[in-house]
Amino acid sequence: ILVPESVTYQGAKYQVTSIDESAFCGNNLLLSVKIPNTVVEIGANAFLSCEKLVSITIPKSVTSITDNPLSGCVKLTKIVVEQGNSVYDSRENCNAIIRTSDNELISGCSKTVLPETVTAIGKEAFSGISMLTALTIPNSVKHIAEYAFSETGLTTLTIPESVTTISEGLFFECKQLKTVTLPETLTKIDNVAFKGCSSLTAITIPCNVTNFGTMIFESCPRLSTITNHGKTPASLSFTADHHVTLFVPKGSKSEYPSDEWSNFTIKEIE
Repeated sequence: ILVPESVTYQGAKYQVTSIDESAFCGNNLLLSVKIPNTVVEIGANAFLSCEKLVSITIPKSVTSITDNPLSGCVKLTKIVVEQGNSVYDSRENCNAIIRTSDNELISGCSKTVLPETVTAIGKEAFSGISMLTALTIPNSVKHIAEYAFSETGLTTLTIPESVTTISEGLFFECKQLKTVTLPETLTKIDNVAFKGCSSLTAITIPCNVTNFGTMIFESCPRLSTITNHGKTPASLSFTADHHVTLFVPKGSKSEYPSDEWSNFTIKEIE
């Protein structure tokens, strides 16, 4: 699609300045998009689940993008922000949209390479990108927002030491995820962070995590081993229809009463 610079309606000519919310949502014929330099705004979910979209160019005129307009574009491999855009960029040919003022990546794809200048990954930035199987997160990233990697094809991921929170739904429905390395700096794991990670078999929780959300490991049928290095009992409120072995620091087993942890075998770390 080549979005026109103007349209004529009832004999009057109008300049195209905005791509509205959900404008192309679910268009399964769309392969590529070229947006003219008259457009200043792209609404939320403008290209949501355009499953055949492979490339998009954001012109230098665009100064407002609501959330991630490219969620669920599973075949998207090329994202370009034109040189001269005052608000957004795709520095170092990273195949992503980055907000220049705070270096937050707001939209990525399966071919995104995170530059070391990025400091945050925005809400749903990679959501629904099932072809995203691997990603390297640099130590410059201090915050990863809610559902940033939800429903992706990630199989393994290392969260850098610069991050202190696993945000809500961060790995929600990541069905291929097998291993996650969490940093020692981590203090919080938020609600449904790993819900639906059906391939996850084991996870290690660092010692500084004291803030646990709800249903963190809900619908993780293969999760059989959890190692919690913190002395404070972990709030692992999830429905386990199978037995789970929980490793805890030496001397802290008594903090886990059997009536509350009936689905767990509690073992102390030697």
